[in-house]
Amino acid sequence: MKISQHIISLVFYSFFLIVNTCAKDDEEAYDENVMEVTYGKNDHVTKEMAIENWELFFKQSQKLISITETNIASIQVKIETANESEKTELQKIYNTSRSKLLKIKTARLKRNSEFSTEIKNYNEYIQPKNEKFKKQFKQNIISINTTLENYIERNK
Repeated sequence: MKISQHIISLVFYSFFLIVNTCAKDDEEAYDENVMEVTYGKNDHVTKEMAIENWELFFKQSQKLISITETNIASIQVKIETANESEKTELQKIYNTSRSKLLKIKTARLKRNSEFSTEIKNYNEYIQPKNEKFKKQFKQNIISINTTLENYIERNK
């Protein structure tokens, strides 16, 4: 029974490594082909520009969320094959990362809903609010992924 568990864990681990590699490759190709636009306080941003900018961010943020979910799944697979002392550390990283990602996803959906409402009465305060949110989102998701990827790389 233990041998079959190890084989299943190995298969899942291999699968998640492949998915993780593909996600990273996709992210690199995506970054090269799409130019993100950020606006400063003095830039005049029309309603259409704000909508286009938000939609682009929303798509990019979903890719970042998918990469994070893959990294979290990689940690989950590692938990199954880890010794007892590593399991505790891995479980803590897994739980913390999932919790942080859930908060980020919730905040993203909330901001998307707010933006949908705000855009009906568009004014110059909406775009700076979006820029602030985008910056915070990226900082948070990069922080999670850095922790996960450092641990994954360190324990290959």
